[in-house]
Amino acid sequence: LNGAVFHSNVKDLQAFNFNGAVNAQVVTNIDRVKVWGGELEWVVRPSNDFKFFGGLGYTDAEIRKYDANPAAIGNQVPYTTKLTINSGFEYEARMTQDTDLVFRGDWQRRGKTYFHEGGTFVGVPVRDAINFVSGRIALEHTNGWSISVWGKNLLNEKYYEEVVAPDYNYQGRPRTYGLEFSASF
Repeated sequence: LNGAVFHSNVKDLQAFNFNGAVNAQVVTNIDRVKVWGGELEWVVRPSNDFKFFGGLGYTDAEIRKYDANPAAIGNQVPYTTKLTINSGFEYEARMTQDTDLVFRGDWQRRGKTYFHEGGTFVGVPVRDAINFVSGRIALEHTNGWSISVWGKNLLNEKYYEEVVAPDYNYQGRPRTYGLEFSASF
């Protein structure tokens, strides 16, 4: 079990904002931001071959002073997700004295994320909480090589990775999968 807490007062935090007058994303400084939160992670190993793991993260990043946009005071800092949760398992099946077959599954939840500080004509574009499921099956050798098949976003969650303005959105990755060979020496 591991944990951490943090607190920080930030001055002149750089933020990206869309400026429709020039059709561009520009950098502005948010005068003062208060950030605090914590993280907790755990690993349980009921046997040498099997483990469960997970984590919880909370970040509260609040705009405290913003002379360029006073209406945004009290809002969440853009691109900051307040709550993240992850959990998973890994099972290693001994195939030979030098080779293991490893199964891994991961679940991740990202909480609601705001893409703008708000208080302007743009409104406050937001991404609701999303869930991701990923998996991997690997054949690993003690000589340092492995071959694996993997998949990410297995539920094919549809989401935006970034929202700049109502008409400028960047879609997140769909379901992806692949085959990987790696060697360490």
